[in-house]
Amino acid sequence: MAGDSRRRLDVELFAETLDALEDQYDFVADLERKEIVDKLAVQLDVLKLYRVKELLPSMLRDAGGREMTRDFGQKLNTLTTRFYRGMRKAAVAAGISWE
Repeated sequence: MAGDSRRRLDVELFAETLDALEDQYDFVADLERKEIVDKLAVQLDVLKLYRVKELLPSMLRDAGGREMTRDFGQKLNTLTTRFYRGMRKAAVAAGISWE
């Protein structure tokens, strides 16, 4: 009996340790993503792509098409095309590459 409870405790501790390590990894990845988004936002200002910068929070939270059309008064296709073109320009200006 004692051996079974010990093994169960070891498995539980191992699972908790893995969860803690994953949380640490996610924190670093989230921090890196935030730094990249901040760099891109600065470049959007430099390039005077203010409308693209306005779209950034909606795109990051994956807003729906109806919401974006309502908020920005344009078709979703127009908004997303403008957004991705502007973000590519900002990425090039910031020296960020996805390849």
